[in-house]
Order: sequence, then structure tokens, then C-alpha cells
Amino acid sequence: MAIKDATCPACGKSIKLNDEKPFGFCSFCGHKIDTAEYFSAKVPKASAVQAETDKPEPAAAPISASTPTPAAAPSIKITQDAQSSAISQIEAMYTLCSTEQEYMGLRQRVLDGTYSDQDKAVMVSELDRLMSKRLHDELALEADLPAAKEEVSKLAMGTVLIAVIGLVVTMFFPIALLITAALVLCCIAGGAKDRKRKKQCVRAHKRLEQYRKLGYKL
Repeated sequence: MAIKDATCPACGKSIKLNDEKPFGFCSFCGHKIDTAEYFSAKVPKASAVQAETDKPEPAAAPISASTPTPAAAPSIKITQDAQSSAISQIEAMYTLCSTEQEYMGLRQRVLDGTYSDQDKAVMVSELDRLMSKRLHDELALEADLPAAKEEVSKLAMGTVLIAVIGLVVTMFFPIALLITAALVLCCIAGGAKDRKRKKQCVRAHKRLEQYRKLGYKL
């Protein structure tokens, strides 16, 4: 993949384009850009630009007072091609993300963009799918969180129970104190793996909650 610096011809923002793909999209305004045409285009001559600028604008046709205002066209249901275009746009924007903040803010950028409501719905749905795939490991850890908490809780209760029984027995058999201490230490050492697992699950859950608060459906 060859990512190159570019400037959006529509909004003028600095963006990145993959010159190995036939087209790309501005990650700010969503403008579709022909990558081959963009990178091979030359700066037009000044004379040609001036001639184009000097062309007089055509006069506006007079509007008859009796001409009725045309009715607004009915909303057209999104076509398969339009849906594919919306998916391509969000995939291009997703590919250009490199930091956690950019991934987390991508959904809001789509909602704030100048896309139709239908395109936004398609793009947000596809973005949820992409994020769920990216955060697959965290989702798996979050699913294990209840079991991890239960294991740690059981181990803690078992350790306390052994300590209490050991202290009672020690009142009659002092040597039992050493045995009790050894058992308690074994329980603590054996539970290190479970405690580590629980911490990982908790961190994954907190990370996913940050995404959900921003509207992601994971």
C-alpha cells in the first residue's frame, strides 16, 4: 500500500491517498478523488486559466411570474451503487486512522459530514462492523469478565477460610500455624494468574465503554 500526501480539491484540506487504488475519498468532506488523474495532473497554464476566468457569465434567464415553482422531487431510495460508494468512503476514512483518538472520533466525523441521511446510516453501520472486528480481542475479554471476577472471589474466600480454620487449629496444635501459612501462600501464588486475567478483562471493558459512550454499537 502506497499512502501519499495530497490536498483535497474540494475543501483544500491536507489528506492522504493510496495511489494503488483507482480512487479515494477526502477524510474531511468525503469528496471522491480519482487518484490516477490527481497524481498525473499538471498545473494548467496561466493563459488558459486567465482565458477561462475572463469568459462572461451567461445572463440569467428571466423567470415568468406565472411559472409555477416545481414541486420537490420525492426522495429516492438508496441504490446498491450508492450503498457501495458510501461503504467505500468509510473504509477509506477508516484506513487513514492511525491513533486511538482518530478511531474514536471517526463516527462523529461521519455524522458531522455533508452526507445524506441514507449515506450516514450506511457508513455508521459499516463503521460499527469495522470497529467490532478491530476490537475483537477486547470483546472476548469483556465476555470473560464475569467468570474472571467469580474465580478471583472464590479464591479470596477460600484463602480466608483456610486462614480462619488454621488459626483455630493452632490454638490446640501450634505446629498447624506453619501449615496454615504455607497453604495461604500457595493460594495467593496460585491466584496470581486469575487476578491478572481479571485486570485484563476490566481494562478491555473500560476501553469498550469509551467507544459505546461515543455511539459505537459493539
